[in-house]
Amino acid sequence: MSIKTFMDINDNDYSKVKDILSAYAKWVQNVQNQQDNNNDVRIEPKFEIPSGKPYDGGWCRPQTDGPGLRANAMAMWGKILINNNQTDSARKDILPLVQKDLEWVSANWQQDGCDLWEEVRSNDFFWGRMAYIYSLQTAAEFMTLLGQSDLANQYTTLSNTIKDATKGHWNGTMIYESANRTLDGSVIHAISSFGKYLYGPTSSEAVATVKTYNTAFCKEYKVNQTDNQNNVPGVLYGRYMNDSYAGGNPWQLLSAALAEFFYLSAQTHFENGAQQGLLTKINVVEHKEVLSLLNLESNDVSHSELAQSLLNAGDSVMSRIWKYVKNDDGRVDEQIDRNNGAQKSAKGLTWSWANVLHALHLRKQIVKTFLTNPRLEDI
Repeated sequence: MSIKTFMDINDNDYSKVKDILSAYAKWVQNVQNQQDNNNDVRIEPKFEIPSGKPYDGGWCRPQTDGPGLRANAMAMWGKILINNNQTDSARKDILPLVQKDLEWVSANWQQDGCDLWEEVRSNDFFWGRMAYIYSLQTAAEFMTLLGQSDLANQYTTLSNTIKDATKGHWNGTMIYESANRTLDGSVIHAISSFGKYLYGPTSSEAVATVKTYNTAFCKEYKVNQTDNQNNVPGVLYGRYMNDSYAGGNPWQLLSAALAEFFYLSAQTHFENGAQQGLLTKINVVEHKEVLSLLNLESNDVSHSELAQSLLNAGDSVMSRIWKYVKNDDGRVDEQIDRNNGAQKSAKGLTWSWANVLHALHLRKQIVKTFLTNPRLEDI
């Protein structure tokens, strides 16, 4: 996930990412070929540094989202290589890495395993399946560029199969993570990171889910309640209700994923408005879910106003994160104490930084689009 973010925030610029991605590809090749005493090495959750040997101690195994996430990062890198006249390297060095991980996904996508928090087991996690769908589509694009049409078709077909099997995670009220862990912040992360092909941020299902989760996490954490009472906009998300790890707190990385949800929604609604006329009023019935989420009661909302409201919603979440991390010299940790707002648990967590940077990078792109759109003459 962090490698994907690194490429995204550098706009897939070969000159900026080549050193890190070349090293990461070598790391992937190393760990894919390790001997593992526990299970297939491709679904091992933890490796020693710098050797790359699988961690041999007790852990929640297997962690089945790994092959898809790794294949996605490598397919992205492969596409960058091709776009920079290095097709031979992409075919020789990167294709085998993507293919090896997706061979596991193709044969085992319904296998039982541990969730991303390494706590509960299921063969049907929303997070994992959304990652599979997205990764297979990215890999199909990579294979198409390489002229590997059979593999491209195979990955697209499997992605569509998993997509159909994942639609059942919508229960009529919200999208749930798994039967044994229904309301989980990873769902929002999956929608923001992998929702391009199913339940994207503007879908009615995703919007209803965020509305349900907002209510739940506001009730769960005192810091949210205090800020709400003081009319401080925003909300902080955690992992799930009654979480006990480190006291059970909001997580910076999940809150940033929520902000990204709003930014992506703003981007889509702005682009749709640019086609129909930004000052044109929206169809209230068609957009009733998002209007309810944003507490926009008016029947007279334009496309540009809706996009701006969604941008503001994302900003409110990022501002609430900033409120609790700003006094730590820019460091973003794993959690925010549910009562007093102090950062706690893992310090300077890479995943936290990655999600915050990804959300900010997306916001910068959206604002640039807003400001340079030629149809904004009247605004």
